[in-house]
Amino acid sequence: MKDEDYPRNFYLSNDEESVPNIDLRDVLRKIKGELNMLCECLSKEKKIINEVCDSVEKILEKLKMSLNIPIKEAPLFDNAHRLILDDEGHLIVFHGNGKICSAPLRNYPPNVVASVLILAMPEFAKAISSYRMKIDSRISLFYCIRKGLRKILDNLNRGGANARRRGGI
Repeated sequence: MKDEDYPRNFYLSNDEESVPNIDLRDVLRKIKGELNMLCECLSKEKKIINEVCDSVEKILEKLKMSLNIPIKEAPLFDNAHRLILDDEGHLIVFHGNGKICSAPLRNYPPNVVASVLILAMPEFAKAISSYRMKIDSRISLFYCIRKGLRKILDNLNRGGANARRRGGI
């Protein structure tokens, strides 16, 4: 329907003075504009959720880690007692009745995705810090081993030089 197909003025009763005059075309134009903006917002939201979930999935997969989501902070699911965001980006929901549900985080409603990510970020930071500390420990170990091997090599080189001077090698 075109704008001109709608009545210009609409009265809610026969008593024109008791009810305000409503310009239907203007109201419908506003609704149409808002719906267009809503569609654009929903499209942007879906795109950014996919981008964020892609990043989270890649990081979790690369670091081979899963995150326990503190469910007490935000009861997102009825009767759920545990949430895990696994290393593939799946949100695993453990329900009190023994039922377990799993789906990619991006497949949940946007409000659930937002809540899970808000709750996951501190856990994410702790997990990354812990992972870095493990790597730091390995680096320290390798430095110690390298230092020890260099000392052995230096001793062997000095010992070999002394043996050559004495005519042993």
